[in-house]
Amino acid sequence: MRKDIGYALELAEQLGASLPAATLAHELLGRTIDGGYGQVYHTAVVKVIEGEI
Repeated sequence: MRKDIGYALELAEQLGASLPAATLAHELLGRTIDGGYGQVYHTAVVKVIEGEI
């Protein structure tokens, strides 16, 4: 999922578009993966949002 969002962000940059929600999602997923939850990051994003990671 993070990779797909990354592709969308790259395309948006090429087109001069801004995708703030996608940027935030990409950041949160990255923090989740960095926190060791790469295999379950879809549900572990809640831990990032709640400040556990």
